[in-house]
Amino acid sequence: MDIVSPPAVIEETVTDIDIGFSGSIRSLTLRAADSYALTGDTLEVTIQDPFEIITFFRPQMQWYSRRQRVMRRPVKTAVIRSTPVPATVCPPA
Repeated sequence: MDIVSPPAVIEETVTDIDIGFSGSIRSLTLRAADSYALTGDTLEVTIQDPFEIITFFRPQMQWYSRRQRVMRRPVKTAVIRSTPVPATVCPPA
């Protein structure tokens, strides 16, 4: 029987949004559960974990860009340590 080891990284497709303001840039990384909506005067970003709604007003924005990429992060491995169970000694009767 062959046992296949799990991958050392988890790959997740994310969307990066960069917003340029006068003198600063704000960058957000959106995961699969997150969303954004570009309406007439606003760019509204909804982040699910932790839940947050961020609203950017378009008149204040100089530019914005959106791109998708694959984010790779290492798998957290669980370390299992076996601890010996202490023996109980019964006193003589």
